[in-house]
Amino acid sequence: KTIDHILSLCHHAKEIAIMGASTCMAPAILKDYGVTVLAGSRVTDADKLLRVIAQGGGGQDVLKYTQRICVRLSARRA
Repeated sequence: KTIDHILSLCHHAKEIAIMGASTCMAPAILKDYGVTVLAGSRVTDADKLLRVIAQGGGGQDVLKYTQRICVRLSARRA
């Protein structure tokens, strides 16, 4: 299922949160879909992260060069 379809099922939700390391942290796009919270990751050292990926590093290695973040976009309209 696509994100569009999944979000269309949330029209009665008080909150809509998209969570995960690969979450698209693009508030300008997702707030139009009623999304209220984004929880994902941002890269803190791109050069080192690219090196880890090129060398086949795993999740724990990737975490060293990323930061978890949570952004509230807005309150849901009633």
